[in-house]
Amino acid sequence: MKSLIMALVLISSSASLAASKCEVRGNGSIFKTNGVVFKNVSISDVFSKTREKSWEDCYRTAIKFSERYDSSMPVSVSGGRVAGGSAETLMHLYFDWSFDDSSIPFLDTAGKVTKYSSRYENYAQEGDMRYFSDGRIFE
Repeated sequence: MKSLIMALVLISSSASLAASKCEVRGNGSIFKTNGVVFKNVSISDVFSKTREKSWEDCYRTAIKFSERYDSSMPVSVSGGRVAGGSAETLMHLYFDWSFDDSSIPFLDTAGKVTKYSSRYENYAQEGDMRYFSDGRIFE
């Protein structure tokens, strides 16, 4: 009887853990003319929280989410470091994703993608998978 109860508890708990938390957050990088990052910006209103079965599904969700947005947007940068007080430039968008597998904590996975990541990667990968439209790595 004990083994039957234990089996039922394990089955019910594994069914509830079938999907884990997947978060996607929007970010942007403003580059200097020499290609070095000038500033990284968190975009607070670009956020998604879903339940996915695997980190690969979370990666694909992040790619789909990123495809809804333009790859870059014009911004005005002002301050002491900018010649003339302000300058128009582009902020390139990217998305941080994280998969929280609460059943196996050491398997939590995270990465970064852009709108173009799916074009240059044949399969889901964790880590920094950010690309520009021409295939250059987002550095």
